[in-house]
Amino acid sequence: MWLISLAKIRVWLVDQLKWSRPNESDLYTIAKSRDFVKLGVLPPYSRPFKSPACSIWIWPILQRLPRFSDSQTCVVEKERVVLLDYPAVFNGNTYGIIKQLSQYTDPGLERDRQERFWAPQLTLEMWVYIIEYCPLYRLNGAEGCGLFMHIDGQGKIFTPVLLINRHGNFQVDVQSTTGYIGIKTNDVIPRNVWTRIVFTLDHRKWTVSANYGAGLKEGFTTSYTYNEDMYVDDTSGLWAIGGLDWNMGSFVGYMGRVVYYRQRVLQPHQVSLPDPYHPMFELHLTRKREKCETFLNWLDTAVDVYQKYRRYVLDNRPDVCQYDPYQFFTKFLSNSEDPQTCPMKRPFNLRNHRHISRQLQKVVGTMDLSKNFLHGDLEAYSRSSKSNESRAAFMAISVGLIENATQIVSDRGLRHASKVVQLFKQAACLGNDDAMYYLAVMMNNGVGCPLDELQSLAYFMLGTLNKHVFSIMALGHRHLMGMDGAPLDKDVAYMYYKQVADRTRNDKEEHKETDVATEYIRLIDEAKIEALTSEIGDLFMWLKHQAEKGVATAQTELGYMLYHGAQGVKRNLHNALNVFRDGAQAGNQNAMVSYGLMQYRGLGVEANRTEGKIMLERAAEQKNPGALVALGWLALSTDKNYTEAFRLFQLSKQLGNLDSGYYLGHMYHFGLVPGSPIDLDKALVEYQWSAVRNQIDAGVWYAFLMSRGTPHNAKNSVIAVEWARFIGEKTSLLGRPLRDAVLAYRNQNYDLAVFLYLMLADAGLEVASFNLAYLCELNHDGVTSFISKDCDFRHYNLTLQREQHFVDAYSYLKMGDYFWYGCRNKRDVGLAADYYSKAAHKGNPQALFNLAYMVENNVPVNEEIWRRLGFSAKLYNNKVSLLLDLYSRCKESSQSEAFVPCCLAWFRIWFLDAWETHQLYLKITSGLALLFTGLAIAFTLHHNLLERRRREREEAQRLEDEEAERRIPDEALVI
Repeated sequence: MWLISLAKIRVWLVDQLKWSRPNESDLYTIAKSRDFVKLGVLPPYSRPFKSPACSIWIWPILQRLPRFSDSQTCVVEKERVVLLDYPAVFNGNTYGIIKQLSQYTDPGLERDRQERFWAPQLTLEMWVYIIEYCPLYRLNGAEGCGLFMHIDGQGKIFTPVLLINRHGNFQVDVQSTTGYIGIKTNDVIPRNVWTRIVFTLDHRKWTVSANYGAGLKEGFTTSYTYNEDMYVDDTSGLWAIGGLDWNMGSFVGYMGRVVYYRQRVLQPHQVSLPDPYHPMFELHLTRKREKCETFLNWLDTAVDVYQKYRRYVLDNRPDVCQYDPYQFFTKFLSNSEDPQTCPMKRPFNLRNHRHISRQLQKVVGTMDLSKNFLHGDLEAYSRSSKSNESRAAFMAISVGLIENATQIVSDRGLRHASKVVQLFKQAACLGNDDAMYYLAVMMNNGVGCPLDELQSLAYFMLGTLNKHVFSIMALGHRHLMGMDGAPLDKDVAYMYYKQVADRTRNDKEEHKETDVATEYIRLIDEAKIEALTSEIGDLFMWLKHQAEKGVATAQTELGYMLYHGAQGVKRNLHNALNVFRDGAQAGNQNAMVSYGLMQYRGLGVEANRTEGKIMLERAAEQKNPGALVALGWLALSTDKNYTEAFRLFQLSKQLGNLDSGYYLGHMYHFGLVPGSPIDLDKALVEYQWSAVRNQIDAGVWYAFLMSRGTPHNAKNSVIAVEWARFIGEKTSLLGRPLRDAVLAYRNQNYDLAVFLYLMLADAGLEVASFNLAYLCELNHDGVTSFISKDCDFRHYNLTLQREQHFVDAYSYLKMGDYFWYGCRNKRDVGLAADYYSKAAHKGNPQALFNLAYMVENNVPVNEEIWRRLGFSAKLYNNKVSLLLDLYSRCKESSQSEAFVPCCLAWFRIWFLDAWETHQLYLKITSGLALLFTGLAIAFTLHHNLLERRRREREEAQRLEDEEAERRIPDEALVI
């Protein structure tokens, strides 16, 4: 098959005599008049399709026959590849979006692409909104930050690489035969405005055009031509948008759209503009300052008023003059300049700013009064203020506002959510990231304000710019699910979750006394809720008593509680060290390892590496796998003895230690295994082994390799983002809010519990969505009426989007109920049965009972459901046997409350089946039983009646005898 890209049409005139001569072969040459024209031919997949005006009537029938069918049409080959079509946030760190292009399916197009490797043609369109050019410019030799880069799986640079330096100059790097060549433009890309960048590469020449402003009329164009050919294979390696792990930071700002045109060189005017209602324009990122303008002006004036009054108080006695209406009007409604008049004590419009005025007065009392510490320095949503003094003031005021808002919810409930929103807006105007996040959540759910998903995303993006963890998780969650206005894009979701996963990994090594262990407790688990303790709780005191008596398990559990701050106990490294030391002295191997590591690293005590290593060696002599890994880590990081480290890690893995796989993967990943080169596939296997055992570092690296692929494992964004999210949700920053929410529920403060779980659920936390749905289902005091979005169904449904082993059976059960009862006119018994079966597979007795009820009522259930539950065809085709088995499984459940109803149901089915099968015998038997029972009852009654009469006669005779004895005279008894 040949593909035609250029055609030539020739026309000539000859006389009839020459035309008729049979020997004339070259008529074109001897023609009296001739001409030709070259015509460009569109590529096959760019040609317009025209349906035939009329087709043969029998052709559709013949098409159904395999011999005549031409239904196997070519797949669509994308020459215009949209890599990004929704604003992505880059906060200056080394994170980017990784994309990969595929080869053409059509052999002709693929052959043409390969022929152009040394004469590449491509066009790239990017829309960027830059706030800060390159904060990490010193991270690499290029002194630039990434915009768009062609790389291999290990981050090695290919051609082309588009960067921006710290001054805003556009830079193009290419790989040549002599090395890397970097050329930068003299013009600067502007900040705080959407800019369209069009980059083209045509063989040896590249051209970049940057346009911005109204109608894109402002901008510049620069080009450069190399002296040698460039090599570009766009399907080899990966394409990174933004930063690059380890060695390339990103700019600070947004990337709105990225479109890659394969094998085409377009001029800027040939590149189509995005829709004017594209999200990057609808987010109104440049208008946030305007929304805060009124509030900021009032705040600036209020500080002047409070400072002026405080200076007066400090200079004079506070009771010199009394505030009365006359003096007020004299001072502020006249031109009086009487120096004896008292200054204004409070600013105007105090009614709408009562809470912040209290915070201002506190801050003013601690600040320098020589100048307004906010004047000229207050920029809404600024990444940082100009002075530490102002930054501290912003933080103190905004934190106070957030505390007031939370207190309003706790004391008055969500019915006063509008006041809470107002406080969050004021704190957000001061640049508080937590306030921006809370405000975004309330906008997204319509709590205390109109529902606005688009502006909610805008606030999430502002928080992400400032590296706010909850905001980053919220954006990742939306792109992972494709919800709340954000498109489904797992590569973008991975970029966000990777940031949180790395933060989790780093925080694991930083020990703070204020940290709280991240514990996932469902509100249906009453045992875990009651197990939350404190330093004076019964559980803690009992463990402490057992640990002091030398019980090894108690020492380990108590040390864990104190070390991690788990189960409601405050973190205390010093006390944890003492507990581990007592256990180590008693010969507890796990305590030896913990005590040795804490000594070596100086946690809770001054570092003593010698004593710490000795303790680890003592535990290793007893083949403790944790001690072997710790010694291997020392050999790897300190002694650089890779042979010994590899041996210890392998030995520890044989004993089942979860950390060993991570360290083995690390050695394979970076070529540290003696006598072995870098092996990414072996590293992937080792990382996975530890990751499935909840090793955080291994999970991060496993996700990283899956996001890029290895020589024998293709890039898999689905697995990468799921693992990054799994690790990110272990961050210690979630520990305190999760515990506060559980305690609010335990204290029956349901409005506060709903509020806190709502904040966590919008970050994508599955357990928070579950608990929020459960609270909305209970609906204490009508709390769901204050949430505009559907609550219980929406969040139960969100919990089902996780991997099946994470989903609680209760969620499946509730979703089954939703479709069984037809809530909101969505009845679907087939879907209900499917959800019930999934809950039953997890051992939920209620789901088994519901399936049995459906069978009893002859509701059709898909046979696949019975096979999933392990029922044979013989069993599920027999209604009675199926019901008996279902109720039998139900009563054998671990949930004791299901035993009685399931037993009663089982006996009912058994009896009904027996009655149906042996009806005649049962009727005769029942009749005889009734007859004999009646006779027995009659005999018993007759016997009781005769016995009663006999006793009555005996009693009457006894009374007569007593009466006769009383009538005999005394002298008749004398003999």
